[in-house]
Amino acid sequence: MNSKDYGIPQNRERVWMFAKLGGLPKDFSMEPEKIINGLYMADFLDPKRYVPKGMYLSDEQIAHLKVKHNIDSFKVKKALCFDVYNKKIKTDGYSITITMPEHNSLRVIEPNRNKEVVRKMSVTEQFRLMGLEGLNIKGRKVDIVFGNQSYTQLSKRAGNGWDVNLVTILLEFIFKQLKDIDEDWLS
Repeated sequence: MNSKDYGIPQNRERVWMFAKLGGLPKDFSMEPEKIINGLYMADFLDPKRYVPKGMYLSDEQIAHLKVKHNIDSFKVKKALCFDVYNKKIKTDGYSITITMPEHNSLRVIEPNRNKEVVRKMSVTEQFRLMGLEGLNIKGRKVDIVFGNQSYTQLSKRAGNGWDVNLVTILLEFIFKQLKDIDEDWLS
């Protein structure tokens, strides 16, 4: 299953397995109906004033990326994902899979009339793309206590995590099927 098919605009393909003692019904399915909600990576990004200044690449770093990855321009009309590993700007509006920071494979490209703007994804954006924070644009309340962990530690947590949105959808779908078949199983 892929997170981008269930409301989170991240290309995060994972294999899910479920078993039940005594077996599962013949018509049992592990694939809930896909959710198309029209949301893209840009909808999950922090407002510019919330992004730490240290996330932004310098002009020199951007120039180096362009040469190294044969990119003509990072000028975009809407926020997009730059896939460093595959050396391309993703124009479909989805994020690549969030990974641990040592893989260093994702950059956010922001629209700007005057210059090219490329940056790292903030911690709150990473967790939001893992389904762990609401989409309320006003205030962007963070519902995770980060403590005193570093960017690297928090990014590892996000990169190794599950998309809780997809897990919730999947478990509700599974338990509804089993409840409809065997009320005793769930009690």
